[in-house]
Amino acid sequence: MLDIRWMRENRAALAEAMGKLYVTDAPWQQALDLDERRRQILTQVEALRAERNTGSKEIGVLFREKKMDEANALKARMSVVGDEIDALDAELRTVEAAFDDAMLRIPNIPEPDVPIAEDEGGNVVVKEWGVKPQQSFKPLAHWDLGPKLDIIDFDRGTKLAGSRGYLLKGAGARLPRAPVPEGGDGEVCGAADGSRRIGSADARRRGVV
Repeated sequence: MLDIRWMRENRAALAEAMGKLYVTDAPWQQALDLDERRRQILTQVEALRAERNTGSKEIGVLFREKKMDEANALKARMSVVGDEIDALDAELRTVEAAFDDAMLRIPNIPEPDVPIAEDEGGNVVVKEWGVKPQQSFKPLAHWDLGPKLDIIDFDRGTKLAGSRGYLLKGAGARLPRAPVPEGGDGEVCGAADGSRRIGSADARRRGVV
């Protein structure tokens, strides 16, 4: 999340950064407007509370001095002040909720050396290492290869976990436990003599973040 103080002091840089990201719906201007209104409310509330504190003390003095009319008038004024504070507090809660929501939807500004592009096609390779394998076949993406090998079930995973969920099964379910010693795997797919039972179905639900 961006620092609202930086946003206040660097509006031009913020607008430029959002342009570099090709972000047209980031509510950064709304966040700044809400921040300004929030600070206005806080200032008003502080002034009204100070007035109420002073007035409450004066009411006691006026009553002691038998200045009943002035005391009652000031008491009525303090009642109005209290209502104004309550109204401003309610508005403040609404403004702060909207402000927090807006701030969460503003992306971070890019570093100066980040390439400017509309999509991932503008990415620049920074470093390569190792030897790229030359395959005699066209590699498949995991979402194609998994169902073909019957180790990933996207349909059932989505039903269980919602959007972007998936279910590992068979060898796919055993794969995350590969680093675990065999003793921990024996209950599910191992036998006492060390052989592996293929017939028992094993499935694990996974979710994509």
